Amino acid sequence: MAARRQANTRASPLAKNLGASYASFVMRRHLAPGLGALASVLLSCAALIAVPYARSAEPPVEFTVEVTDPIRRPLADAVVYLEEPPSRAAKPRRAPYVMDQVGMELVPRVLPVPVGSKVVFPNKDSIHHSLYSFSPVKTFEIDLYKDKKAPEVVFESTGAVQLGCNIHDWMGGTVLVLPNAHFAVTDKTGKAVLRLPARRLPFKLAVYHDRLRGGTEKTTRLVEPSAAAKPLIWRLSLDDDRRKKKPSALDAGYR
Repeated sequence: MAARRQANTRASPLAKNLGASYASFVMRRHLAPGLGALASVLLSCAALIAVPYARSAEPPVEFTVEVTDPIRRPLADAVVYLEEPPSRAAKPRRAPYVMDQVGMELVPRVLPVPVGSKVVFPNKDSIHHSLYSFSPVKTFEIDLYKDKKAPEVVFESTGAVQLGCNIHDWMGGTVLVLPNAHFAVTDKTGKAVLRLPARRLPFKLAVYHDRLRGGTEKTTRLVEPSAAAKPLIWRLSLDDDRRKKKPSALDAGYR
């Protein structure tokens, strides 16, 4: 009985061939159309996914920016920026930003950085410096140092961080922490070129200056991409310049 049962469970070569042929027929008859439809859906999805990347490959929109005071004198070190959250595809910069200490001055005077950035403050002078910030956006202090690597400071919140030196009270600067990496700083002529990713929606732009009267919200405007054909002009109302000037002659007490 066991031998007969074992023999019955064995399929003959003919049965195997017939089974394979039937399985192939079923796949062609019922599964192939479904696979074709699935392939069509996948291709459609791939096309949809490719659209944003195709648009991102377009050249950026370039705005020529001009910033002056009310009587049209050019303003250097004004920051024009995109006032929008960063895109999900944006990757933080690995290398830190740099604000130098040279000739007992902070250079540049205004340093814009995206939120989450690291900044170093190397001392290139032959004397000691001690940087600090009491700004609520970022409070820190770097003890006296020279001839050694400056520590990195991470800026986790947006806003203007005012800096000073405990020894040289005329040394002042600003780290402007912005929501994204789309910004430009005006030169001595008050001009800059702001490059923004190509799109059809208007851009929300704003301007910062360390002597700006009132908040940056007064400078905010919506700008259509088509406006790149003409310069964008801001005329800012400024507070009086109350910053201390670097002494023309320094005694040994500052060193």
